Amino acid sequence: MGKRKAVCYMWDESVAKRGANEVSSCLLDFVKANVDQGAKEFRFWSDNCAGQNCNRFVFSLYVYAAKKFNISITHRFLQKGHTQNEGDSVHSVIERASQTRTIYTPHEWRLLVRWAKNEGESYVVRNVTQNDVFDFKCLVNNKVWMKDIKGKKINWSNIREVHADGSDPNKLFFKYDLTQPDYNILVIRGNTRNSVQTELKPAYSNPIMIPAAKYKDLMDMCRSEVILLEYHPYFNSLPHHTTVDVSEESDDDLSE
Repeated sequence: MGKRKAVCYMWDESVAKRGANEVSSCLLDFVKANVDQGAKEFRFWSDNCAGQNCNRFVFSLYVYAAKKFNISITHRFLQKGHTQNEGDSVHSVIERASQTRTIYTPHEWRLLVRWAKNEGESYVVRNVTQNDVFDFKCLVNNKVWMKDIKGKKINWSNIREVHADGSDPNKLFFKYDLTQPDYNILVIRGNTRNSVQTELKPAYSNPIMIPAAKYKDLMDMCRSEVILLEYHPYFNSLPHHTTVDVSEESDDDLSE
């Protein structure tokens, strides 16, 4: 049984984005930590946001981790906007705690999250660095991930449950409906690209530049002392673009 312990992974936008690689990396860290404590079975629930949760990169992680650690992983997807889970409760507690405080830096956010609960065990906060974020594209061969074992095209956006098992490696079991009696099956051919020996490489080699317009706004807030003087060194040191680029507008990786 799980310990009902909330683990919060946090980073700022100069470290990583908010896409599938980031979510997969956090899940991999969570799985490793719990395998070290003897866990053999993992069950995840989340909404079905394609860019972060319900996509091939996350699914490839499950197949990879199930084989590497000889564990089973099941992930069920709830309809976005129509359900509530324990993660929403954690977010609610953090939001309430933040309403009575002025927070200037990511470090202060981490402290707030760690001590947001008034009762019970504190939330565990993991400070994510670029060394913790991996590129999972090497595990996904687009041609292999197109059709199931029966030759039917896979509709990734409509999947409601996935399962990977170390005792039956190189397969992803999935359902389009939670009431579906049997799994559909994707066979991932055994090759070097999809083997457990595949070395995951870092997703980023340099700090991520924040948009020029955002940096300008931050500097304006420093000059007007909306941001207090003691925090200016942090904001002054942020890596940033010097020219406006429309491609900077979104930092979500929406790849499926």
